[in-house]
Amino acid sequence: MGRDHRPDVTVHQTVPLQPLEGLGRQTGREIVYQPVTVEAYVDLLVGAGMPELYAGIMADADVSFSKGEMAFTSGGLSRLIGRPTTPIGDTVAAALKRPRP
Repeated sequence: MGRDHRPDVTVHQTVPLQPLEGLGRQTGREIVYQPVTVEAYVDLLVGAGMPELYAGIMADADVSFSKGEMAFTSGGLSRLIGRPTTPIGDTVAAALKRPRP
């Protein structure tokens, strides 16, 4: 990449998002993950207009996701919605195929 190269999208989060690679491949756009500290993530969210309380909650949730604390495979969501859940890659692919208004 050249010095002036800029990715199409930069994602700032406290934990890596594995689906980014697949999302970039499906959209044909370069998506770059840029790790940040919890404090920096809160500052980014607040700077984008999110109230500080919610930004803190979002950053804490991010950390919990990275530790697997919110990973459930009990089948509860499928029972709740009455159908199997859909993998995120399939959801993105379907959304990209829909005509835009």
